[in-house]
Amino acid sequence: MEKPLLIQQYFISYPIAMIVLSVSVASLLGMRLVQRWLPIIAMLGLVFFLINTYILNYPGGSDFFIFRDAGVAVLKGANPYADVAMVSPPTALPLFALMASLPGNTGLLVWTTVNIGAALALVPLSQLALQVQTRRKFKALPKALLTLSIATVVLSFPIYWALNLGQLALLESVCLFTALYAQGKNWPILAGGALALATIKPQTMLPFLLLFLRKSDFRTWVSFTLFVLVLCLAATPLDLLPLRMQQELVNISTLAAPGAANDYSFEAEFNHTIIGIDHALYCLGLRDRAVIRITQLVILGLLGGGLAVEIGRKGLPRGGACALVTIYSCIFLYHRFHDVSILTLPLVYAWSRALFSEGRGRSLFLATFIALLPLFFIHSKLVEVVVEAISSKVGGIKWLLEAVVLPYPTWLALIAMGLLYMALKTAGDDADGHPVAPGAV
Repeated sequence: MEKPLLIQQYFISYPIAMIVLSVSVASLLGMRLVQRWLPIIAMLGLVFFLINTYILNYPGGSDFFIFRDAGVAVLKGANPYADVAMVSPPTALPLFALMASLPGNTGLLVWTTVNIGAALALVPLSQLALQVQTRRKFKALPKALLTLSIATVVLSFPIYWALNLGQLALLESVCLFTALYAQGKNWPILAGGALALATIKPQTMLPFLLLFLRKSDFRTWVSFTLFVLVLCLAATPLDLLPLRMQQELVNISTLAAPGAANDYSFEAEFNHTIIGIDHALYCLGLRDRAVIRITQLVILGLLGGGLAVEIGRKGLPRGGACALVTIYSCIFLYHRFHDVSILTLPLVYAWSRALFSEGRGRSLFLATFIALLPLFFIHSKLVEVVVEAISSKVGGIKWLLEAVVLPYPTWLALIAMGLLYMALKTAGDDADGHPVAPGAV
């Protein structure tokens, strides 16, 4: 990263984000002093977000151009998986072909604008999905806090990285939140279509299927299946589909090899941006990759199985189940920090429940909210640098820092799941209430 960009990011963008975040937390805690400033600070944060994205730090779009190159190959009738960097499934190829239909810089501008719209929609769409999922029991954030929460999320690091890379994470989050909204409204065709489009990042989409296992979801599954077939065949001839799926898996395996771009070990240059059980186990000291893989699958299987049982027997409030599955999706197999945008939904859920709950339940929802915040606002590279600096000066502490601090996103996601589960068992249903924090509205 060039020095001027570092200065702009750490001395302009980060302080502004911290101001907005501090006001958000203060408002949740009921500090009356900040109430009159909420609308002003929120609007200033949103204006800076747009200025920063379009002018001060216009996206480089490195991942966008990988997607676009795959789209160019599709339009030319060539193999989009010839480039090992191409690891998206065939359902993403129609989208990439659309990207390739425009000149490179124009396409990046259009894609950036789409991503900005998606980023701004994350909080409102999360709230709408939670409301219809809970039959309006979930209490929406007050209007002043809603605008502030939007500004808080869009100024976070995951949004910045997703925009700068031209990634798919923001569209993925919007698709999944839309699927939940459509399910709550009993619109199976829209729900199935949104889930099908969300297969562009299957490791994020798959856990959400736990929320679509009711008898009433049968039509959604039919719609989902048909839309997946349409997306696959829209850009891939039927006879080439098995081969392309095989090539995708080969590319995934190649990039996950020791020292490669998507490797979770310290050999990889950007391992600090990875979120997942495998990375956390490696940081704990495990080095046998087969053991790491098996242990990861066992842990994910236990978590997913537990969620499936709780959801199946309706042991959790529906809104809470949606929030838990969403956190689970962020540690399911392979993810990076730009995928944290999906955690907007549990962040909004915990924010509202902390605002409208009482007693121990309120404390646990507040703790969940606080546990999620570092995933949005702590820079993973800075953590890596600090760990290296401390380890070089304090003997015998390196393993502890690597085990506990380096994989902090994974540990915090697991802690947030535990705290939220306890909060749901304590506070009960997603019922409406009155603000507990004085002056919170």
